[in-house]
Amino acid sequence: AAQLGRCATLLAKLLSATRSLCFFETTLSVLRGADAGCDAPECPVCLDGMTPETTAVLPCAHAFHMSCVLHLLASGSHTCPTCRAPFKKSDAASLENPAVDGSSGISEEVERFGSKLAKIGETLRAIQRKDPQAKAIVFVQWKQLEALVGEALEEMGIEHVRLKGATVQRSRLIASFQEEPMPRVLLQ
Repeated sequence: AAQLGRCATLLAKLLSATRSLCFFETTLSVLRGADAGCDAPECPVCLDGMTPETTAVLPCAHAFHMSCVLHLLASGSHTCPTCRAPFKKSDAASLENPAVDGSSGISEEVERFGSKLAKIGETLRAIQRKDPQAKAIVFVQWKQLEALVGEALEEMGIEHVRLKGATVQRSRLIASFQEEPMPRVLLQ
């Protein structure tokens, strides 16, 4: 029974990795077609060629024109036309490059720290705007990444404290974080 459970877990990981690979291969085929001047893949809905500016890739890794995806959603269909996997509007990943026209629209923080760290900063600021007394805990899995997140938060001007040290030091830090008004972010 234990071995069956491990096999099921490994199969789930393999399926997830396969979906990710398919997603990136689909994205790459659209981008390569646009870069090399080759025939771009066709949208399975309207059969017109797709470009990075017009393409959306669903979580199942099937690509369509974003307008076709929006039309499907407007008509009440929330399943991929190719494989019938369910999706939401927010699941459709656009391949459009916002920097094409020179006015990137990409924030300075995204350029400096990357989209994920910039989103963390944006989310923490939104929490504090909504409730100035609110506190947040940011969990990070690896120490090296924790250092990177800490540096980014510092450069973004987000006051925080890192949970580190021996058990007694950690306990004191947690108590201080709970009782003191500042800082409002605990990085762990």
